Amino acid sequence: MTGGNASGRQETAAPFAIELRGISKAFGPVQANKDISIQVAKGSIHGIIGENGAGKSTLMSILYGFYKADAGEVLINGQPTAIPDSQAAIAAGMPIVPVCVRGMFHLLPKGALTMRPSKVEVYVAEGAAGEAG
Repeated sequence: MTGGNASGRQETAAPFAIELRGISKAFGPVQANKDISIQVAKGSIHGIIGENGAGKSTLMSILYGFYKADAGEVLINGQPTAIPDSQAAIAAGMPIVPVCVRGMFHLLPKGALTMRPSKVEVYVAEGAAGEAG
């Protein structure tokens, strides 16, 4: 990701805090996620919404290391990152908070992923995903 500025010098854009590329996961004949890609910038809040059984929790469970994707890639701060378990997710700066009440985001640790039964919200604080902050 590069672009020029007024002086003609190349600028490099900051990598995404979290990037999922082509994530797929099936449980037997049930395809929970199929070719899912998402980019999350530092300091941004994203919501992943869908009907029950749409694969929201499966996607977040892959990011947190609870499930292993059948295909695809996870990048943290622009670097391909293996997340085989929750310890690796925490080490990468992505703790998960299973339930979060609206208005409580300021209490979350940097990089926390929050999940509620009806939808998943991703909160990536500045300096999250493995950076000291």
